[in-house]
Amino acid sequence: MVAISQAFNKFYHDNPILNSEDDVKLARLAVVVATKTVLKEGLRILGINAPEQM
Repeated sequence: MVAISQAFNKFYHDNPILNSEDDVKLARLAVVVATKTVLKEGLRILGINAPEQM
């Protein structure tokens, strides 16, 4: 879980999302949603409730 969080943090820092071209923006938003799903499910499996927002 830590490795996924760290990799996503680097991705988010290195790749602007909202100021990208439309097709790039959609692809990057898909990465954000996929990462959210993986982290939420990983926490669920561990019996930890994920916060709705931070």
